[in-house]
Formats: sequence, C-alpha cells, structure tokens
Amino acid sequence: MRILKITINKLFGTFDHVIQLNQTERLTIITGPNGHGKTIILKMIHGLFKKKYSIFGTIPFTEFKVVFDDFSFITVITERESEQNKVKLLYTDSKGKVEAAYYPPTPRNGKPRSYGYSRVLEQLVEGLIAMGPNQWRYMQTGEILNTVEVLERFSDIIPAEFRKELGIHEQPKWLTSIINMMDVTLVEADRLYDIAIDRNSYDKK
Repeated sequence: MRILKITINKLFGTFDHVIQLNQTERLTIITGPNGHGKTIILKMIHGLFKKKYSIFGTIPFTEFKVVFDDFSFITVITERESEQNKVKLLYTDSKGKVEAAYYPPTPRNGKPRSYGYSRVLEQLVEGLIAMGPNQWRYMQTGEILNTVEVLERFSDIIPAEFRKELGIHEQPKWLTSIINMMDVTLVEADRLYDIAIDRNSYDKK
C-alpha cells in the first residue's frame, strides 16, 4: 500500500493543503513559505502511522486525510474543545464503506482522572516512574512523558480492562492492519544537520 495524496483543511485555522505524491519516481518534494505547516504535516503523517496521536490534539485543524493508491482513505477529524482538539479517526475503504470511528488517546479523548492510576501504570511498565499528576520519566530512555504519551507508547501492554477504565477505545482491526503495512520514518531537521557534520568530518580524513 502506498500513499497517493494527503490533504489538510484549516491548518492553524488558515491553510488548506493538497499534496499529491509522485507515484512514478516515488520522490515528492514539499516546498512553501516558512510557517505554512510543511514540518507539521510530516509530523502528523508520522504520528498517524506510529500511533503518536497526541500530535493531533495540539494542532489547530479541521480535517486531515491520507488517501491510498487503492483510493481508500483515513480521515482525521477534530472538534475544538477549550485549548485542545477532540480527535476522531475514520476509514473509508475502496468501495466507499465507512468503518466504525476510532477515538485515540489524546489530551481530550482520555479521561483527565487517568493520572490517578499512577501506581498501576508503574507496575505495568518497567522503568516508568510518576513525576507528577501528568508527568512521567521512562528510565529506559530518560524521556519525560505526559499521560497521553505513556498510553500511546505502551498501549500494547496495558490490559484491555484497564484501558477501558482510562477511557481508551480499543484500536480497530482496520487501523492495525494499515499501520502494519506502512513503513514511515520521520528524520528531524537537527538529525539531518548531525548527518551533514559527520559526513564533513569523514571527508576531511
């Protein structure tokens, strides 16, 4: 499965973008003025296929759509609530059938009281330590995570009954199937800078 097209409406409340991916050469270059959302769109693609859905809860937009080469597509829809987005994922197959909606864990989709289960989460995830009501340190990597990021990262090992208590909807089979078929990697700009430095150092030897 390949991505055919990406569209986003009202990014930052202003911009509508349509990105058609080059299916022949399999190389697409995205250009545009600074501040129009090029990097954010790449992070949204990465977030969708790497189960890092919290990215959608922090960015103002109304609809984000990924169309595949069989003309099926995933639509991410947001409803603005206070300072965060409530997020819903929909899948429409190549015949136009719409699957049941999925509400991933985001700052608005999860229950605010979920941080009260800190001891249980610490027992479930080795190396996870609660630092505050919505802050965790994962000792294996040294990362500081919020509750939503913890639920995203370790959803596979959190028991179904516990996910239900936290207000987390079970990931549907259609989404799991698509994620397993897609190989998405995001290379941050600072990583490209590091690679350039390493290459220059090597060339001088």
